[in-house]
Amino acid sequence: MTSSDDSDIEMTDINEDQTKSQRGSRWIPRRKPNTMTKSRKSALDKLPVEVRRMIYKELLVNPVLGTMKAIEADTEFGVEAIYGLTPAILRTCRSIYVEASEIPVKSSTMTQARSWKVLIDSYVDDIDHHQQFYKFCRAVCDARPKKIEIVTLKTGTGPPNPAQVGRLGICRSWKPWETLAPLTMLRNVGKWTIRNEYPPFLHEIDGFYPDAVVWNSHEPGKVLTRMLQNLVQSDRPVERIFPMREKLIILAESFERYLPFKMDMNFRAPLNMRSNLRSHPEDIHELNMLGYKRYTEYDVPNPHRNKDGNNDLEESLFQARNADLTMQNLSFKQHREEAIKGLRLQYKRLLDASKKLKSFKSGRDKFLERKDSAFTHLLLLIEQYAAEFERKKNPDTAAEFRRQKRRFDNLRATWPREIMLAKLDRMMEDQEFDEFETVALKVEEDMDKQVAGVTAAWRDLFKADVYKERFCQYRFDVVALRRKRVVRDSDGE
Repeated sequence: MTSSDDSDIEMTDINEDQTKSQRGSRWIPRRKPNTMTKSRKSALDKLPVEVRRMIYKELLVNPVLGTMKAIEADTEFGVEAIYGLTPAILRTCRSIYVEASEIPVKSSTMTQARSWKVLIDSYVDDIDHHQQFYKFCRAVCDARPKKIEIVTLKTGTGPPNPAQVGRLGICRSWKPWETLAPLTMLRNVGKWTIRNEYPPFLHEIDGFYPDAVVWNSHEPGKVLTRMLQNLVQSDRPVERIFPMREKLIILAESFERYLPFKMDMNFRAPLNMRSNLRSHPEDIHELNMLGYKRYTEYDVPNPHRNKDGNNDLEESLFQARNADLTMQNLSFKQHREEAIKGLRLQYKRLLDASKKLKSFKSGRDKFLERKDSAFTHLLLLIEQYAAEFERKKNPDTAAEFRRQKRRFDNLRATWPREIMLAKLDRMMEDQEFDEFETVALKVEEDMDKQVAGVTAAWRDLFKADVYKERFCQYRFDVVALRRKRVVRDSDGE
């Protein structure tokens, strides 16, 4: 009994000691070793290879692309369509790239069309089919098509009922040589045919009898057909108007500093849509993306293209655009000459103002002797140089700018060059010349940079003239154009 009581006492003491030790210090339990290992495979890797390839194909391949259905008018595909593809998966990891990269390669999403069948309406309507045919010839002119089949559609008069008037195209029609003029851009065409047919929609109208209509054929005569065939199948040199017009637009844009006004010089609207009050819808979308949404909300956003007509330069560019779309080479070069006449005079004034400014700065000793007076003369020359960048305006354009004076004054006050000129003006009034030379140099470099762009555009203006018949009566300062204007890039410093 005694031994039993002693053992009970010892056990009680041990329990008390354990309780005290747990109260006095924190008890840390021992962790059990984790016997399960984490899988390094992603959820995608755990799927079968066949399923993974189906996922890759869904993300990287669109079944419509690469087929004729992608360019049909009744589908939701085309230039502005969103195809819902996710090529970013190829950048996930190397293993996915190796496995998925072969999917778009084997599933061809592009095809090269070498044979074309073109249906042409000879009448002019709101859609302007003539311009569409022009764009087609422009797109394939360097592709050397194997076959082009031209189908000119007949137009009719005297339909059985008034509901079919709009579908028969009873309106002003182009002459055959006007309709087919864009073909002169093509060379090295393999096979070329042309024929005249009834419009395809006639077969879809119930109760329509083509024999009850007087049909007008727009098929070209034998002489014109033979001439076009010999031309498009030959390898003769060709002078295309659209690259010459692109050079002219680049030159005109180099004189303009405001981006929306530059874009308006393209005149991308169709021939029968002059659209002086609004930009082309493509331009409006692009302007919104670039942060110029407010520009499109004004009644007359661009005074150079106002209610009463275009400014002189814009009118010349507008007529040059029309000559380009109607393939009138001589007319284009005449309107190009009109645009060059005004731009060349302004360019000459810019070169003279730049020369006077640099000549004044070359007298460094005199400049340092009378610093305050020299800074005043320097500011005058800089302001005269800046004023020469102002484009010439006809009375209607000047009146529209005056009507919106507050808008354009506030706008120009935010431009970097004008901000620096205002800073020089304040320095002159306060007689604080510590940073005057530095700011003046930045303004000069900014203006020289624009003049350098104008000079480069002058040099490239006639590079697309294959026939070397410029029809331009104005002589150019060859030395000035060949001289490279070195301008230090202030952004790179």
